[in-house]
Amino acid sequence: MPAAPDTRPSADRVGRIALCLLVLAGAALALTHLGGLRWDSDEGINVSKAWLLADGFGLYREVWADQPPGYTWLLGQVFRVLGPSLEAARGLTVLASLPGAIGVAIGARTLLAERGAGPGRAWAGGLFGALALLLAPNHWWASRAAMIGLPAFAWAALALGLALGYGRSGNPLRLSAAALALGLSLWFKLQMLYLGLPLGLLVIWRRGFAADEAMRARLPRLARDLALLGLGSLGPLALSALAYGPQRFVQQVLGTYLDTRSNYAVDLGANLALLGAWLASDNLGLLLLALTGALLLLRRPSAGALLALAWPILATLTALQHAPLWIKDHFEPLLFGLALLAGLAVGELPTRIRARRERPTRAGWPAWLVLAGLLAWLAWLPRVLVVDASLAQARSYRNDGRVVPPGSEEAAAEQRRDDELRAAARFLAVYSRPDDFVVTDYQLVAFLAGRRLAPEMAAFSSRAVGVGAFRDADLIEATEARQAPVVLMWDAEIAAFEAYVDMLQEPIDGRPRFSPIIDLGNQRQGWVRASRLAEAPADLADFEGVARLLGYAMDRVTGPDGSQALDLRLFWHSQGRSAEQLSVFTQLYGPDGERYGQHDGTPAEGGQPTTEWPVRALIIDRHRIEIAAGAPDDLRLHLGLYSPDSGVRVPLRLAGRRIEGDALVLPDRIDPHGDRR
Repeated sequence: MPAAPDTRPSADRVGRIALCLLVLAGAALALTHLGGLRWDSDEGINVSKAWLLADGFGLYREVWADQPPGYTWLLGQVFRVLGPSLEAARGLTVLASLPGAIGVAIGARTLLAERGAGPGRAWAGGLFGALALLLAPNHWWASRAAMIGLPAFAWAALALGLALGYGRSGNPLRLSAAALALGLSLWFKLQMLYLGLPLGLLVIWRRGFAADEAMRARLPRLARDLALLGLGSLGPLALSALAYGPQRFVQQVLGTYLDTRSNYAVDLGANLALLGAWLASDNLGLLLLALTGALLLLRRPSAGALLALAWPILATLTALQHAPLWIKDHFEPLLFGLALLAGLAVGELPTRIRARRERPTRAGWPAWLVLAGLLAWLAWLPRVLVVDASLAQARSYRNDGRVVPPGSEEAAAEQRRDDELRAAARFLAVYSRPDDFVVTDYQLVAFLAGRRLAPEMAAFSSRAVGVGAFRDADLIEATEARQAPVVLMWDAEIAAFEAYVDMLQEPIDGRPRFSPIIDLGNQRQGWVRASRLAEAPADLADFEGVARLLGYAMDRVTGPDGSQALDLRLFWHSQGRSAEQLSVFTQLYGPDGERYGQHDGTPAEGGQPTTEWPVRALIIDRHRIEIAAGAPDDLRLHLGLYSPDSGVRVPLRLAGRRIEGDALVLPDRIDPHGDRR
């Protein structure tokens, strides 16, 4: 009888399914935490440009930009459908970064197959490389940030994986796909342009030195494949230049890059120190395992092996030449090369162990080397997982490789910095209308406030200022052309334009054009157009003669014993010192009228009494309110100012109307048994 056909799925099919499940699991995990106040200051630039693009403003024409249009264009389409939000932008980054893990997996799998590994072992190595990439803290952070870099590097990694397949098979379709993936990478960001050189050399090796083809057959195929590589990789950029205007596109994208190179000096020593810190903080285990993979490739070099080694070498050299160098951005490409080499090392381990058994005197050391690298990665894995877990719970991230423990002084300082951002966003929202354009050198604040930037200022940054892309006249024209009602000086970049600051203070009808009305600390100033000051914001609580409540933030806190508390921060905009020292009262009431929590005290936990409040200052005032056991799940917070000596409350007005009881009721409803609604 004929043997029954084997219906078991092939190792290749199982490997592809496992890769899809791994990538989807990584994406699903990232999509669960798209909130948080900020993951990077440049998020503001990216979302602001995309919002303006979605509103019909022309990129490189009304909206100055120093990057290719890919990410901005895609995000603009997302905003048209879903509306502008950080969550939507971060979700796009998650999805656009998925090709990176796929590229690492198929790249490692191809190299292992080239070296004689069976499909099962080849896919095991590829899957390990993808997993190592997804677990790397820098990737975990960047895959959820509204940033251009990681999507660009991810598509370049896919190009590398596909190109390795072309090098092994010579299939021009794989080369076309690799070229298109590289083209999409460059459509996002130009940083991976250097990958074109090793890909071109791979084509020359594959077609120019093919032993099984005559010279007459080699040359046409070599020319065809080089043309496919050039058209696919440069086509999206060329089409973008034609669509947006070649002169403006080249001037803003390529011109800014060249000007940056000439205006910023490279500090190689400092860059090397940053590289060492980046590798030692979160990536030491991955580095050691990748080095074992690199040594294995060098023992049996091939065109594919050299291409795989070229990625981390070129990524490192390119990053070290950056000025200024940002540790959390410019070293990201190196992760993909390290992960691919790590996957190759793990996939080679069974072969090396078998070889050691068969030839212990000749082949013993590679097995021990790979095993040592794997043990180093496993030893470093707990730290990586701790950092990843902290990022999964974080509300903002500075990416310095440290885990800030809750309740520590560092955590309190981080919270204060975040609350300063919230207060600044509230300031912009209070003194402008939804259809207004505002001006600031920290675009994320404007986006958090739900306000569009003057289009000319969307990409305003220290880099753009450093290369001379902005002048006083540009700032003045943008402010007046859009009749911006509010100017927020945050990073001292706008304040450095002296003629612009003089313009703000120019008298019109005997009074300055703009008035500085709030001091946010650290030389941060908020200015409001004089013609808008007469319009009293309807939702700004005014405690007569003392302060206005600009905004607030609150978090529910669960104690070790299960007790519940409310961590409340009030953002007071002081109008001057009070004659007597006042206290703040905060009270939690249920629907039954009963009080279930209260905290009274001098502002800022006694550190900033109202008798010392300067005019126009921002006062961040924290209160910890213990919630009584058995409290209902629908609490409301009442607050105000009063004299502890007489018990008399400071009069409260909203939109000029006196509020009965002189207590402000916040709109948020607090559920002590669940999340705040």
